[in-house]
Amino acid sequence: MDGLARGKISLVALLVLTCYLQIDQIQSRRVRVCIGRRPVCGANGKTFKNRCLATRRGIKVKCDGECPCPTCTCPRIRRPVCGADRKTYANSYLASCKNIKVQCPGQCPCRRCKCPRIRRPVCGADKKTYSNACLASCKKVRVKCKGRCPCKGCACPFNLKPVCGVDKKTYPNSCTASCKHVKVKCPGPCPCRPIRVCKCPLLLTKPVCGVNGRTYPSSCHADCKNVKVACGGKCPCRMCKCPGINSPVCGVNGKTYQNKCAASCKDIKVRCKGECPCVACRCLPIKHPVCGADRKTYPNPCSAGCENVPVRCPNACPCGYGK
Repeated sequence: MDGLARGKISLVALLVLTCYLQIDQIQSRRVRVCIGRRPVCGANGKTFKNRCLATRRGIKVKCDGECPCPTCTCPRIRRPVCGADRKTYANSYLASCKNIKVQCPGQCPCRRCKCPRIRRPVCGADKKTYSNACLASCKKVRVKCKGRCPCKGCACPFNLKPVCGVDKKTYPNSCTASCKHVKVKCPGPCPCRPIRVCKCPLLLTKPVCGVNGRTYPSSCHADCKNVKVACGGKCPCRMCKCPGINSPVCGVNGKTYQNKCAASCKDIKVRCKGECPCVACRCLPIKHPVCGADRKTYPNPCSAGCENVPVRCPNACPCGYGK
């Protein structure tokens, strides 16, 4: 090959290389071109045509839109949130003012919440649907109702059986409280009364038979169980036969019986003769203590008689030996 041919080949190669370099430069320029108009305000207080141009200049974006950035007014509410920048903000408004997305409620770092993969949708107080109550709790969102949002109206019967909720509010019935997702603290209107502690004397042993067919140590024990006394003594109740004499007596329980025998069959002491209520018994204020058969001291024999209690001894209780 002569020198002329070699020179032509070298020239062609040089032209091809130059062409490739020019194409590469053009493509590089195209990559560096920032297209579009979405003004942003840089941290240096200058407005850029778009975020790309600000980034090319090495300037951080302070806010979207032209400078100056609007002043952000936030309420003084203490509800900490953790931002996407892993910093804690006093509330979501402050995070928004800094153009930071909220990653999770509460202080940083966000805790990893493990929930079972159960599909039981619930509607949160934020009007968002969660796969289950656990996931809502992880987001610190109160469950408003079961099922997907929006919550449907809760239908309850119109029966009036007031209950007191744990929020110290009275609800018409337990269904209404449940619709509000409030647990019942106690039956009846608020405030809840302290639970009555039922105590009976240990030495009180006078068996009674309840209407439920069970024997109780005393009428006090039956009353503690809210069981009415069917008869005195152990179950079963014996058939008590009384004469059909109409001689009314008033029992210590305030009920009228046909005669003394009928009251005795019910193991009820007679308070006075005649129908209830008993006529007020008046005694002179004489100081002459006596001990009744019920081992209680009465001011005088008259007072014991008014209570229909026989006198055990003519002095204050306890009675002496042999009395």
